[in-house]
Amino acid sequence: MPPEEKVIPGGRHEGTMLRVTFPGGVAVDATVHGHTIHTDQPPASGGGDSGPAPFDLFLASIATCAGFYALRFCQERRLPTDGLALALTPVRDESQRLSLVRLDLTLPDAFPEKYRDALVRAVDHCAVKRAILDPPTFEVRLKGDTAVEKDPVCGMTIDPTKASGSSQYGGKTYFFCAPECKKEFDADPAKYAR
Repeated sequence: MPPEEKVIPGGRHEGTMLRVTFPGGVAVDATVHGHTIHTDQPPASGGGDSGPAPFDLFLASIATCAGFYALRFCQERRLPTDGLALALTPVRDESQRLSLVRLDLTLPDAFPEKYRDALVRAVDHCAVKRAILDPPTFEVRLKGDTAVEKDPVCGMTIDPTKASGSSQYGGKTYFFCAPECKKEFDADPAKYAR
């Protein structure tokens, strides 16, 4: 576990907090580990175009994560990296929803044939992609407010940070007051899911 994480009840880990500030106009900055990431909107959206839009950073996080996995794969095997490149193409459906993220790898000229498929598999393990495929639950709350959840088995109201455990079912996280409630839920989640 990274040193900046802390364990909270239920065996969950709370990572480093990103701080968000508003430097002016519609620009929004996020600071994490001492690095400030500046975002803005294009002029058509009322911005000054002084930085990438947040959705562009989302796509960049996928591309740079995949690129990191490709680079490390090559470095760990002492394979050539001159000419190694990755391009991400977002594909949208007719409703403008992001429907496909295409990653195209360009391999160095001297890249060994025997590593081609393994490199693709390595890139496919990108941590950002895994977080998208197994999405977290989003919780928005006002500073100072404590979120509460209801144990689906016994009905007890509990603070999720003090829960005895949690389970995922149907894209939702359920919190429990005691291990017995979690065990009963896990045996038949459809019975208790709301």
